[in-house]
Amino acid sequence: MKKAAIIVPNSFPVPPIRGGGIQTAVAATTPHYKEFKPYVFCVSEYGVDDLPIKETVGNIEYRRIRQSPREEFWIRFTHLSTRNYFPYIREICRQIREINPDIIHLMNRPWFLPIMRKALGKDSKIILHH
Repeated sequence: MKKAAIIVPNSFPVPPIRGGGIQTAVAATTPHYKEFKPYVFCVSEYGVDDLPIKETVGNIEYRRIRQSPREEFWIRFTHLSTRNYFPYIREICRQIREINPDIIHLMNRPWFLPIMRKALGKDSKIILHH
């Protein structure tokens, strides 16, 4: 079976237990994937979300990235600065190399694209939804 990696912004987890438009859309659409096994990459905040780091529900594998409380503080404090997002996307790229998906859906984070291209190579099939 083909594999699809879906990367949501590092603001809320999937399933959308704390809200989030993109998270809600991803949670609603991924159960309908028939030709692809979806791997959903999102966050799980320390002390807030009681979600496992890795979880499989049906055909969907959730991979949640936990950033340190300090990293989460700086993301919120300097929200418009992209440099604080690097640990999140670097960890996702590391895990993507492990699963080797056929396609990658990147949601609403265009500044992740150059980092991903450099980490994953120019042959990676990345679709940016913005």
